[in-house]
Amino acid sequence: MSTVPIGIDLGTTYSAVAIVGETGEVQLLPNAEGKYLTPSVILIEDDNIVIGDVAKDARVDMPAAVVEFIKRSMGTERRFFYANQEFSPIELSSLVLKKLKSDAEAALGFPVTQAVITVPAYFGAEGRDATEKAARIAGIEVLALINEPTAAALAFGMGSDRTGTVLVFDLGGGTFDVTVVMFGDNNTIEVLGSDGDAELGGKDFDDEVIKLVIHEFQRVHGVDIATDIEATAELRQKAEKAKHDLSARESTTISLNVNDQKLRMELSRDQFAAAIQPLLEGMKFTIRTVLDDCGLTKDEITDVLLVGGSSRVQAVRQMVRDFFGREPNTTVHPDEAVAKGAALFAAQTLASNKSNCLPPELQARAKALPAVHDVALHSIGISAVDKNSNHLRNAIILQRGTALPTAITDRFRTSENGQTSVKIDINEGEEEDLAYVTKLGSFVLNLPTPRPAGSPIDVQVGLDLSGIIRVLATDVESGQRKDVTIDYTVNMSEQEVRERSTWLSRQTIS
Repeated sequence: MSTVPIGIDLGTTYSAVAIVGETGEVQLLPNAEGKYLTPSVILIEDDNIVIGDVAKDARVDMPAAVVEFIKRSMGTERRFFYANQEFSPIELSSLVLKKLKSDAEAALGFPVTQAVITVPAYFGAEGRDATEKAARIAGIEVLALINEPTAAALAFGMGSDRTGTVLVFDLGGGTFDVTVVMFGDNNTIEVLGSDGDAELGGKDFDDEVIKLVIHEFQRVHGVDIATDIEATAELRQKAEKAKHDLSARESTTISLNVNDQKLRMELSRDQFAAAIQPLLEGMKFTIRTVLDDCGLTKDEITDVLLVGGSSRVQAVRQMVRDFFGREPNTTVHPDEAVAKGAALFAAQTLASNKSNCLPPELQARAKALPAVHDVALHSIGISAVDKNSNHLRNAIILQRGTALPTAITDRFRTSENGQTSVKIDINEGEEEDLAYVTKLGSFVLNLPTPRPAGSPIDVQVGLDLSGIIRVLATDVESGQRKDVTIDYTVNMSEQEVRERSTWLSRQTIS
């Protein structure tokens, strides 16, 4: 079984690891604490780094030493400062991944080197590339990145001859995705469309509860505790617990003691629902957007599949129930479906490799899984001179919603006489205005001889299932070409990987 890769659900608040066993069963792997969910929380004390439940519990007593919600910063330039050290989101995520890898190896009894890792469907290229780079630092070869709702759909369709159109409503601790997939008669899962918010999840529900308590504390005691880091850290713990309580009870009590000033506040399920109502409205807007993009009505949806831990919130379930006029499908475990789907996709990916040596039962199970056909969630283009305004604009080559994998070519022309090179700026986004798109990278295609204005240059944009982008520019006249892969890992030297991996290994990670 040492050749079998794992599936990793790298979550904003919790992470999980799964594997497909020798007989084809899918199972979650326990961590070192014997639990199947690992909080994506890090406690940093000098050279001692602790990840998981202990780190999460330390939020109250040591809030300045605890970092969480890292996933929301993936693909950004944000920096975190703890214990006189500076960390990037990539480095912090690599610490979580390293623990997940280590715990998986302990549970399995053999080394783990390969994985399929899930990402939010609405993650852009920068977030995906950052995830892959974090995995590489942790010593994991990423076979593929798969969108979280797609992974959940794969788990949902496991072992069935399911057909129909399913809307996957994926609400986790920090991200929200809505994806429509079609289960075809020919054993396929085709993604029809997706949208979401990389900064919407259970954390934001907690934030609303925190606001209510802070407001009540100020009303009762005349003190604003919003800037008290210790008080708000304790309050976050209690807000999260209150949210969980209200999934099973009609009301709960939040008690807080700050500098001997006490507050005991009753919070009902209705009050909680009212507080998060604007967030629920945003979710409904996303559902409508995805249905419109797919050209579907809500009545054409066969099942509404709820996944992600925050989908347990009763107000969320009621909103989905009211929107579709029927009960949502809760047959998959909301915390486990994504990791299990990633494990299935990992086995499927390995089974497609002719040189694999999977056990016969696992080989048969993997080959029986539906083939996944995903779509581009963002448009990809290049900066080009608009002939009407003579200004640089984002010229989209690969449209959002295009089936993957794909490679699309468009023809451009030099803009000035005597040009000896062409600069290709690669952008992600739907707008023409360059101020509203994300620049992913750039490269220069040198021309053998000076060219007159209007000389043809072909630009091809390729995108695979993992969201890795390859751009190829070709001088039509000479055939000279140059390409670039938008993937942070290719810009990371082997020496840097070794240095980071060695640095991490010197830490006490538990």
